Amino acid sequence: MRSFMVMIMEITKHTFKGTKTGPHLLVFGAIHGNEICGTLAIQKVMEDLRQNQLTLKAGQVTFVPCCNPLSYANNVRFTDEDLNRIIKKHPQAKSYESQAANCLTRYIDDCDILLDLHSMGSPCEPCIFIDHPHPTLTAIAKAINPPDILLEWEKVYPDSEHCQSTETYAHSQGKMGLTVECGQHTDPQATHFAYNAIIQTMRTLEMLQGAPQPSNAPQNFYRFTHLFFRQEGAEFAQKWRNLQFVEKGTLIGHDDQQQYTAPSDCFITMPVHQGKVGKEWFYLTEKVTETDAAFPQS
Repeated sequence: MRSFMVMIMEITKHTFKGTKTGPHLLVFGAIHGNEICGTLAIQKVMEDLRQNQLTLKAGQVTFVPCCNPLSYANNVRFTDEDLNRIIKKHPQAKSYESQAANCLTRYIDDCDILLDLHSMGSPCEPCIFIDHPHPTLTAIAKAINPPDILLEWEKVYPDSEHCQSTETYAHSQGKMGLTVECGQHTDPQATHFAYNAIIQTMRTLEMLQGAPQPSNAPQNFYRFTHLFFRQEGAEFAQKWRNLQFVEKGTLIGHDDQQQYTAPSDCFITMPVHQGKVGKEWFYLTEKVTETDAAFPQS
């Protein structure tokens, strides 16, 4: 295991400051080592700022292009444990990721708003996770304008120890945060979406020259209802896509102990076709209206 001091040196951050006061935005890339779009997008934004292709007029932005360097180098989701389930202070850090979490929580402590960029293993449309709605986050989500917005992810976990995400920790410290799934890991469009997400966030916060460019395209809202962990012998009945609709009673999959059928009309969400026993296998969500979601307006 690497020492804590080495971890601190590796997880580098880059801060840019405007000439006027404003919010402090923190942007994370590669919390999971095989999710490269955030890293590439952050590098492009930093280059554009340095080359004066973008002008930071207010506030400050801190970029962390690679939050999980060892996993990134090995192109794996994590090394010892899932970093985005253990984002909290670890007085006695015993794993690579818990050391990383100790560094990243300090960065979150110093910001006002967190933007965490991710991608998925299977082909999917971009989406945004918001567990703690706020009018500012509503405005950012409208400006980024993914097709889908997912709500209440934390509530399907059996206890808080299983879902200590960046967004969870930010909220616990009185910060705002949102998680953006930008597309499939290796799809170049995911990097383009991540870049646009950063730009639209900064413009919505009035940090960059230029107004945000929200789209009028409709957005779908989904609420998480169930989570299933992978057990021995787990197999899906078919190759499910993210947010694929299934009717009540449809066979979703099975493991060595039981079959899994849809308890109601719902949507298969973030199915993991190749994963580890004991980790998340798939979620179910229900479609809700923007009003039902209690999504606050700016």
